[in-house]
Amino acid sequence: MMTNRKKDPSTKIADLGRPALASNEARSNRIVTFVTDRQLEALAQMAVEDSRTLSSLVQVIIIQHLKNNTNNHKGEAQ
Repeated sequence: MMTNRKKDPSTKIADLGRPALASNEARSNRIVTFVTDRQLEALAQMAVEDSRTLSSLVQVIIIQHLKNNTNNHKGEAQ
């Protein structure tokens, strides 16, 4: 028998959804940038090829870039 979580009083709000990440792992800061049409098309194509969302692809690009540049900018990639 399936239970409707919204009406089941034994279900706590904290039990719903994905568990929270540790504060040092949670992505809570937002960066806004603008790209050209050509850049957006290239990023969108890369996302399709990698079976990712555009947002996920950009996150991977940021992580890879920071890892590659840790020696040049010590402490900034953390």
